[in-house]
Formats: sequence, structure tokens, C-alpha cells
Amino acid sequence: MTPANDNARDALWQLAGMTRGQSLFAMASAAVALLAIICGLLVIDPPWVARQTRLDGERSTSLNGIYNEVGHYFKENSKLPATLSQLPQRPSTYFYIGACDPVTSQPYEYIPGAGRDFKLCATFERAAKGSANAQAFWTHEAGHHCFDLTAPSL
Repeated sequence: MTPANDNARDALWQLAGMTRGQSLFAMASAAVALLAIICGLLVIDPPWVARQTRLDGERSTSLNGIYNEVGHYFKENSKLPATLSQLPQRPSTYFYIGACDPVTSQPYEYIPGAGRDFKLCATFERAAKGSANAQAFWTHEAGHHCFDLTAPSL
């Protein structure tokens, strides 16, 4: 750069009320702030993914409640209920018994099997991988999934 250009730039910084060092600091700060915003947008889930994750969480919570109620029913009656409507309507469990898919409002699928074995099915929007000690409802692929379960001994 020629000295004339440097003088012109210094004159612009002085008009802005900043010295050359202050101007460089302001530009660097703006670049860091912009980079932080871009990184933040890349790290967080978009709103539609967050919604799908929340809905799948509601499904898992409902299925877990149904699973526990089937366990209570088995303990009290030594057999599985033929349908979910046979489960008692206790105040603490009403949410799970009448629970339906949060999007379709359809009841969850329950298929009794032999002995203590049964299936609970739901349609999930996203795949979820659980850890080795995670509950069964935390590990599933996206789409319709049936869990092969055994009534817990409560």
C-alpha cells in the first residue's frame, strides 16, 4: 500500500472516532461474533428436528407407562390383559392408559403373547440409540417399531 492510501484509511478511522488499533479490534470482534453465530447454528438442531425428538420422547414415556401398568396387571392377575382397556384406571396412571400417539391420536398397538411376553408398537419419527443399560424404549429405528417385552415382576 502506498502512504497516501494509509493516510486516507487513517482519516476514515479518525472520522469514525477510532484509532487504527481500535478499528482492527472492532473488526476482529465482529468476525469472532459472526463465527460464533455460524457455529451455534451448525450445532443446534433445527426446529423441526427438535419437535420430532420431543414427540418421540412423549411416545417413549407413554410406552414406558403402559409397560409398567401391564407389569402391575400381571402381578395382580397372573396373566396379561387381553387389551389395554382392561388395565385399571388409577389416577396416577390415567395418562398412560388413555395415551395415544401425539400426532395421529391413534392408540398404541398392544399385542399380548404367551406367558409374560407381549409387544408394544409405535411409529417414531427419528431413530434413537440408547446405551447398554438404557430402557427398551430408548432404542429404535425411525418408523413403525414393535418392542418385544416381558411383563416386569414388580
